[in-house]
Amino acid sequence: MVARAMARWPDVPAAFGWLSLDRRGDWRIKGERITNTGLIEFIGRNYACDTSGRWYFQNGPQRVYVRIEHLPFILSVEAGAGAPGLRTQTAHHVDRVDGVWLGPGAELVIGFDGCAGVICDRDLSSMLEWVLDASGRRAEDALIEAALETAQCGMPTGLALRLADGVHHIGVLDAADPYARFGFVADPQPAPGQPEC
Repeated sequence: MVARAMARWPDVPAAFGWLSLDRRGDWRIKGERITNTGLIEFIGRNYACDTSGRWYFQNGPQRVYVRIEHLPFILSVEAGAGAPGLRTQTAHHVDRVDGVWLGPGAELVIGFDGCAGVICDRDLSSMLEWVLDASGRRAEDALIEAALETAQCGMPTGLALRLADGVHHIGVLDAADPYARFGFVADPQPAPGQPEC
């Protein structure tokens, strides 16, 4: 349906400044949280990134660019019998994790499929039991707290995180520009002279 609409109306101006993704994975229109389940699922199915690193929702023939408050994906934990799996706000299951880092606010940042997401703050406490020390045992709370402090200075954590797809060393993101490695535009703007809605 979206592809047919794009072919029928190829020159619809893109929309900027209307849609945002907040730190909890909620979509917002002009600051108001979207609660309609059908609309949330429709946005999730049509959420993509252009070649400039701008994330958008393809709404029929129109691209609606998304202002991102944190990272392009907010990840929730899928609990199971073993180590946790991860799911994005678009209901995509993360099959393979490419990297795990501590962000500047002690958030857990996950790289996957060439994208980046952050564990939702509601799920952070459930991840603690899966943080491992250098010997591969569950890390004690005091060790985790000490690692958080050293990470703020850019020092290695010495910790790892066990997820459903394996164990991943927890790196530290550069405090000066923590999300530069992920190459996305947090607040897309129209190019000079580009029409917009």
